[in-house]
Amino acid sequence: MARILVAEDDRPLAQLLTANLEQDGHEVVVAEDGRYVLDTLMGETFDVLVLDLMMPWVDGFEVLVNLGSARPKVVVLTARDDGYSERRARALGVDAYLTKPYDTEELAATVKRLAAGDG
Repeated sequence: MARILVAEDDRPLAQLLTANLEQDGHEVVVAEDGRYVLDTLMGETFDVLVLDLMMPWVDGFEVLVNLGSARPKVVVLTARDDGYSERRARALGVDAYLTKPYDTEELAATVKRLAAGDG
């Protein structure tokens, strides 16, 4: 279905996200920090980026600032449930903002919608 980059530094959560997304037929690549996200996006193409905001080295906001024009659709998946973080992320062009703990069905539906081109 879609090619997805999961940016998540919590390994057990990254594994769970990968399993859930692969079960839905997606190809998943995991990046554990923001530097690796940006490096990976420079050399590969993805339909959707599932992005944690709180990561080591380069956080999710910095990733959003540096995505450039050939960016995938972006789903923020974060523990930051404050209004400021959501407004800032949306101002930086995210397509969806979900908070942890998250509903697996909502994430699956959001990824499917975005991968199909329905922003």
